[in-house]
Amino acid sequence: MRYVFTLRRPEEYQDGVDPTPKSHYVPITDFDVSSISGDFSAGSWSTSIRIFGSAAVETSVQPGALVIVFAEDWYAGTEGSLGPIDGAENIVMVGHIADGSIVQDAETGDVSFDIVSLAEQASRRENYPVPVTNDDTPTEWTDAQDLTVSRAAWWFTAWHSNLAQVTDVFADIQNDGASDTREIAGHDFLAGDLLRASLDQFLQARVVGRVLMDRYERAAFVIDRQVQTAGGAPTLFNLITGDWIGQAQVREANEIPANIIEAGGVLYAAGVITPYLSIAPGNVSGYIGTSQASNN
Repeated sequence: MRYVFTLRRPEEYQDGVDPTPKSHYVPITDFDVSSISGDFSAGSWSTSIRIFGSAAVETSVQPGALVIVFAEDWYAGTEGSLGPIDGAENIVMVGHIADGSIVQDAETGDVSFDIVSLAEQASRRENYPVPVTNDDTPTEWTDAQDLTVSRAAWWFTAWHSNLAQVTDVFADIQNDGASDTREIAGHDFLAGDLLRASLDQFLQARVVGRVLMDRYERAAFVIDRQVQTAGGAPTLFNLITGDWIGQAQVREANEIPANIIEAGGVLYAAGVITPYLSIAPGNVSGYIGTSQASNN
């Protein structure tokens, strides 16, 4: 079941509902939000919130509770918000209160806590191992017709978790702007937490991808931008001279030198599995660096 949330101002109440205590039916407005940040390595977003004074007394803050941070924005006397979701541009972030993060100030009564994405909660939910097999005439629950990486990831998400019941999941994996339709023979999803040990491990092994969640708790299966062609990246905006406001700081990230790289995998097509192996710069390694291997 998915709930639909509506915005009400502090002076508004729901028809037919007793407004006492009013804190149950109106949004909290006396609070402060720290910087909202996303962590690519964690695949999620987080922030910290501090509720002040009487609002903290009237509010029951519980670990794991859903929190929706929204704003009422005004620009030069005109009300309006900027955001990526049509009809919900005023939503700043959606998350859940992190366990063990709730702290109340003994002097002021203020309550502080951290907000994290579902990815944080999913990392503490473990699943059992389960296989899925590509079969043109499926007869078992573990069979799937025309199995692609997207379908395998969605099969595991839909039938072995409730992730799609609590948030939007974008399962269509895009490769250079087009759906990745390459089929696989099957996969054995490992036991462990839902996202990292199961889905992330699968996506990394198959397409150098992973599960990412945005600040609205929407999940997406994506291929690492670094392994796609540069021309396939979408253009979000073009910088012009008027955008220049100071000196640009570019941090150089030095890669660990490798003397030889070995990459292997299999190609599944028309029911036939063909192994492939690639070695660079050749069969003989260089003198500096360490060897690296990747098998998909």
